[in-house]
Amino acid sequence: MPNGTNLQFVNREGLYAVNRFQSLLLADCACFEAVELCATTGRRLQDLRAHEICCGGGPAALALKASGVGHVEASDVNPQAVECCRSNAEHNGLSLERLAVFDVARDSHDETFDLLLCNAPCGRADQMPRRATPDIARAVDGGEAGIDVTSTVMQRAASWLRPAGRLVFVVTSMMDYRAVEQTLNKLFFRTWRVSIGSPLAQPFLPIGSERAGRLLQQCERGELFVWDGGDGWLWRLTWIVVAAKDAPTTIGELSLANCWYDIRCEGYRNAMTALGLSPAREGEMWRE
Repeated sequence: MPNGTNLQFVNREGLYAVNRFQSLLLADCACFEAVELCATTGRRLQDLRAHEICCGGGPAALALKASGVGHVEASDVNPQAVECCRSNAEHNGLSLERLAVFDVARDSHDETFDLLLCNAPCGRADQMPRRATPDIARAVDGGEAGIDVTSTVMQRAASWLRPAGRLVFVVTSMMDYRAVEQTLNKLFFRTWRVSIGSPLAQPFLPIGSERAGRLLQQCERGELFVWDGGDGWLWRLTWIVVAAKDAPTTIGELSLANCWYDIRCEGYRNAMTALGLSPAREGEMWRE
């Protein structure tokens, strides 16, 4: 974690795993946003309220709690994920103010927060691994365009954020990023940005698999963005997006579209160098 705290997470069999390419990247960026929010508003970490939606094992919620954020909640539609988050909190000697089973599309609440964190299901329905368990499918399936849950979170965030509050969430190159940008520009016009530290490249699927072939065909049709890394793996990108309420963001970063253009036209490694970003190091791979 950014403050030097080392957290340990236990991944339960059958649940979506805490991983460094999405979950822990979100956790790191959430801690940065908490500190940056305090710096720009004059508030203290212990005065902030945060909620991780679609928490899974709870990496962002626990990272914020360990960093000193005063009130932290977490929720997930899957009761087993909520229990996994509770177990991880106890394992690290932490206690969240609230843990609950919550369906962001159907349930409602009256509370407001300074920080909303979300690593929502972002896979497309036709991209699901054929041997995926029901819990994995629920954690990964984001609908036809991979953005169903993400879109709902963006739409509901305005009423759940306090003044100057921030929604911090994951976007991957497997999603319909154009639709994500359209929603962001509609709901958070000129108040959203790509967080420092992203995009991050991830090797995620053996290049010789049938699924990899289907994804490359979808990429050729412009439906998503993946590429053959030349190392036997199919690669994709992850961004952390920050959308602020009622205040312009204070750090100007690239939009998803600009970043996409650079990577498509200049080549991945050249784009990473130009943007001053760090790709995943060789040998550090997380397999689905």
